[in-house]
Amino acid sequence: MEGLALSLKRNQKRFNELKALFVARLRPKLNIPEMDRIHREIAQGRMDAAIWSMDEPPIDLPALAADLEKENRDGQLRLARESIGIGRKLLRDHRTMESEQGREIRNEAERMILTSQQIMEATLEQIEQNTRTAA
Repeated sequence: MEGLALSLKRNQKRFNELKALFVARLRPKLNIPEMDRIHREIAQGRMDAAIWSMDEPPIDLPALAADLEKENRDGQLRLARESIGIGRKLLRDHRTMESEQGREIRNEAERMILTSQQIMEATLEQIEQNTRTAA
């Protein structure tokens, strides 16, 4: 659930960045009443209407969505790789510890590695399915 909230927040941040870029690009080209109309459309959630009302080519929203999805998958893979590396390092560092704490650390590291490998496999599977679907 936290991942979904983080993804939503990241997408909202990206939307706001695009909105700022969009308005900055238009400001020199439009008169103030036209700019006000576009601001109202954007504020009301009708970004498509504001984009399509311009003479310039529109932003390719499906391509933007695909880019955001790719960034998300790449981030998941990077995080999984880093987690596996950390887990392996913990296993190496605490392999000789026979205390209760050492066993707990080993168990947690093994779980972290297994979970990260499952995340990587699922993400790679999703990429493969998307590639097959697109072809």
